[in-house]
Parts: sequence; C-alpha cells; structure tokens
Amino acid sequence: MKITALLLKLYLRVHPAEMSFRGLMLHVPSGCLPPRLTVSTSLLAEVLSEELAGREVAVLDIGCGVGALALLAARLGHYAVGTEIKPRCAAAARVNARRNGVDAYIDVVVCDGASCLRGGFGAAVVNPPFLLVEGDPSYACGRGCGVAAKILLEAVDAADTVIYAWSSLSGPSPIGGVEVASRRGLFDRVYVYRV
Repeated sequence: MKITALLLKLYLRVHPAEMSFRGLMLHVPSGCLPPRLTVSTSLLAEVLSEELAGREVAVLDIGCGVGALALLAARLGHYAVGTEIKPRCAAAARVNARRNGVDAYIDVVVCDGASCLRGGFGAAVVNPPFLLVEGDPSYACGRGCGVAAKILLEAVDAADTVIYAWSSLSGPSPIGGVEVASRRGLFDRVYVYRV
C-alpha cells in the first residue's frame, strides 16, 4: 500500500498539465489527481455512462477534482454539480467545463464532501480517497477510511443512486452495495458499487 501511495503522490505532482480523457480536454494542475491512467476514474466513467443512459437526472460528483466525471455527465445532457475540497482543482473543473462547452450544465462548489448541499440528486458518483494511509485527500483516507465513509454516507443522503469506487487494498467497503464492475489496478483490484 505504501508503494501505491508513493506512486500516487508522485503522479499528483508530475503529470501533463493538459490531457484528454474520454473525448474531453482537461487542464490538470499539479496537486490535482489526473483522471487518465487512474483505474477507478476510468471504471467509474464507464459505469456512469451506462447508468445515465435513458435517464433524466441531476448528477452529483463528490470530490470531483478537475471535473472529469461531472463533465461526462454534463456532456450527456445532465445537469451536474461537482464538489471539491481543493480550491485549485475546483477552479480547474470550472475552466474545463468552459473549455468543453458544458459550463451551462455544471456547477462546481468548493466543499467538503456534500456537506454544503441539501440533496435531491438522482445520481451521485464518488471516487473517494480509499488508501489506508495518511496524506493528501485525493487518495488517502487515513486509518479505518473514516473520511471515505463520511463522504459515501453524505452521497447516500444526497442522491437516489450512488455509484462509487473502492480498492481491494482498503478492506470491505464501508457502505456495501451491489458490485457492478471491477478491474485490476497496478497493485490492487478496483471495484465499482451501486447503492
């Protein structure tokens, strides 16, 4: 787990500032988790696209980072709200919404989890920090993953359906759900659950 945390820490600092992800052009400042080459984000994007097909719902992306998943939902015609604890990443998400022509469909709020929202969303997507280490909230959930459990419980309160990623390195998911997809990562298996 320490090797995975070190690699993620390095990836947060050393990655291209501009990248494409599922047809979106993204600005990714240093310190923001890049969606490309991130198994959990790629897997969530696939499941989210399937989940939203044929539905008209408002989508909440908790911990949206630079906005990749919220932007995908907006590109599919859904109103999306992204929350992000890091102001720099939230600012990049707003820039990315404009760059990709979906800024009319998305709002980004600097907020811890969903604590600033009241709910009413049809779907929430969450790529929580799930490594059992201390450090950057982009990937570290601390001992017992209390941070991730808090975020996931807020998602359940805010939306009818929650889709989230979880790593085999983190032990059992704090809220359970139905496993809808999984993929092998570099040192783990990443699962996507629906609640």
